[in-house]
Amino acid sequence: MADRSHALVKPGMAGEAALTPLYSAARALLGRDGGDRSLLAEHIAPRPHDLIVDFFCGAGELALQLAKLQPAARILAVDSDPTLVARAQARGAALSDAVNFACAAPDDIPRLLRSVCATKVVVTLTDTHSPVEKSRLLELARSIIDPLGALFVIDHGAQRTALMRGLFNADRARRSAPSVVDRELASPLIRLAGFVAVDEALSWATTTGSVSLFRARAS
Repeated sequence: MADRSHALVKPGMAGEAALTPLYSAARALLGRDGGDRSLLAEHIAPRPHDLIVDFFCGAGELALQLAKLQPAARILAVDSDPTLVARAQARGAALSDAVNFACAAPDDIPRLLRSVCATKVVVTLTDTHSPVEKSRLLELARSIIDPLGALFVIDHGAQRTALMRGLFNADRARRSAPSVVDRELASPLIRLAGFVAVDEALSWATTTGSVSLFRARAS
């Protein structure tokens, strides 16, 4: 499974040759891929009493930032890629028990929690292209969160510039992902999963288009 850092992959298919200048421009304009993990952690604002679950934690950058920001918080960070989880565990070795990295599928999270509710849940959906699967994951997040808890979703948001729309569409074509209408889909799906007070807290440019941090409350 690929790393989830929104890394730029240059088009290799003949039909994509016309997109090469677009990718070159993006590489020049975007100094780094993905969001600033420290800024994301500040928006999530971990507290000493928190139990935070990080779906699709990748190599653990965000989970480790959360632990550094609030060492007293408990963090369960899950990914199904053993290579990424091993990398995350090596990075987090000095943090003792602050972060528990687990190689598991999202459906295993309720078992790992042992009926304990999370106070905050972070779900990264940028590599999940099916609205049906996005909805299923959001419903899973809803099932493990405390009634007073908060949800944070990292997903592609509104593509507000021509460059971001071009990169977003090029990435979906490269992955053979289903085409979508040119509007932000995350907020409606979050509401359909039963969350309230949904808003877009942050947005940043990546080489796969504009990505946003959405936040919501369980009730």
